[in-house]
Parts: sequence; C-alpha cells; structure tokens
Amino acid sequence: MREKQTLTDEEKQRIEEEEREREQARRKIKKEEEENTNSLYSRSEYAKYIILGLLLPIVGIIVGIVFMMKSDKQARKMGETILCWSIIFMILLGVLFSSFL
Repeated sequence: MREKQTLTDEEKQRIEEEEREREQARRKIKKEEEENTNSLYSRSEYAKYIILGLLLPIVGIIVGIVFMMKSDKQARKMGETILCWSIIFMILLGVLFSSFL
C-alpha cells in the first residue's frame, strides 16, 4: 500500500514539473508575441528609410547609425539594415561612376 502512495506522489511531482515547464513555454511564447506586436515602426516606414539610404547613401549611413544607437531591439535591427544597404549602394555607385571616367 505504501508503494502505491509513493508512486502516486512521484507521478504528482512529475506532472507538476511538466505543468511548470508548459507554463514557462507559454510565457516565453507570449513574450515573443508581445515583442512582435508592439512594433514601433511600420513596414512602410521601414521601406521609406531603406529607400532614403539607397537614394542618398551618406544620409542613409547617418540614419542607420542613429537607429543603431537606440535601445530598442527593432530599431537597432532597422539601423543595421539601413546601414548595410547604404554602404552596398554607395560602393555600387562608386564602381558605376568610376567606370564612366
């Protein structure tokens, strides 16, 4: 009789542990969803800054650096993207113009 009680106690502990793990997973998913839905910058604004970086690469580099200095994770990612595209386009423009000279 005593073995059945310890067995059920072990099962209860295992079930409680599984419940805690599920709850932690739910919290993690909820936190990630909140981060994704609390977007400060819309896609159109994101595209606007990238186009600015392509048309005026020097301005895009400055804007990219400014965004990278912000504490918001999304803003830093946006700054990195703007900076990368501005540098790539500046190099392409340099190669293009140097081929005409």
